[in-house]
Amino acid sequence: MLPRLISLLVLLFASALPVLAQEQPDPVGELADQAVQEWVNQPAFTLERLTGLSTIEVCELLPAALVNPPPAEGTRVNVNDRIELPTSDPDVRLFSYSAAGAAGQLHVVQATMVRTGDSWSVQQVGFRQPPPSGLRAWVQTPPASWVFGALSLMVVVLLLRPSPLRRWLGMALGVIRQHRRLYVFSMALLFGVFAFGAYTGSQLPDECTAAVFEAVAGAVSLVGATQAYDSGSVARAAVVTFHQNFVVVTLSVLFSLAMVFGVPAYLFGMISFFTQAIPFGMVGGLVGIELLFMVLLLLLELTAYFTVVAGGGFLLATLIRQGFSSFPQAVGKLLLMLPVAMVLLLAGAWYEALILVSW
Repeated sequence: MLPRLISLLVLLFASALPVLAQEQPDPVGELADQAVQEWVNQPAFTLERLTGLSTIEVCELLPAALVNPPPAEGTRVNVNDRIELPTSDPDVRLFSYSAAGAAGQLHVVQATMVRTGDSWSVQQVGFRQPPPSGLRAWVQTPPASWVFGALSLMVVVLLLRPSPLRRWLGMALGVIRQHRRLYVFSMALLFGVFAFGAYTGSQLPDECTAAVFEAVAGAVSLVGATQAYDSGSVARAAVVTFHQNFVVVTLSVLFSLAMVFGVPAYLFGMISFFTQAIPFGMVGGLVGIELLFMVLLLLLELTAYFTVVAGGGFLLATLIRQGFSSFPQAVGKLLLMLPVAMVLLLAGAWYEALILVSW
């Protein structure tokens, strides 16, 4: 009788283990639940809301606006559906939650918690970003570094001897000379906007510095540059930098906008490069060789970008002077700015990777 009673008690205790385990509180998980609920309930960043804030208050909201932007109105998150995801870092815990948009579309919300000392805090809350795929994922691989190194060497060889690349560059310089006033105006305008952005950054209060650099770090991490530079591989950092600067920014954005009769490229360039210049105005303490390195890098990359924007101006000027029958010729002038940008950004990618990885 006694053995049977003991067996029954053991069976009852074993069946209660899952319930007991579920009832164990998880302070970090509860903190994540609270952060997710606050993220869902936070108000949108409207112009009316921002105009009523001081500069310091806007700076304090900046990281949240870029790293943890509020979801669309009507988004619902099931905080009772918390699932912890595995991580390789004991000081980082990830929790995911099922969510639904206003139209019923399904989402996954993720909360990232980090430990500092004995306490945990919320690092990020937002919709889970899909892992890199396609070309963006491939540029992080060793084969991409080998291919990029071989292509870079080939470009150097083509520049040192008569080649189609040298012919295209010569034709591009001819187009620039043909539109030299417009080119000089474009360079002066865009470099002036960038300088004004840097000046604006230098005038912001000290409370804004941490917020701006936190926002920049989040944006850099999203494009994979942080992982590439942390790897310690100059080739990997160079290929990721070139992909972002030439394929994404130059081809996908600036060239596409320049094709629409040039004006959108100028408008986007002024807004974008003014904003990007603000963190440079906050950088202090750079003197001597460090300052020279940064100035040379900016000259390489900005000249490449602004040359493509100016190509949109060449397109528009050609159409105005010669009519729409000259559209193929106008597009050809814009296309010739791409080899110039490619060579400058190729040199800039290796230069930037070598400097930052070595430092």
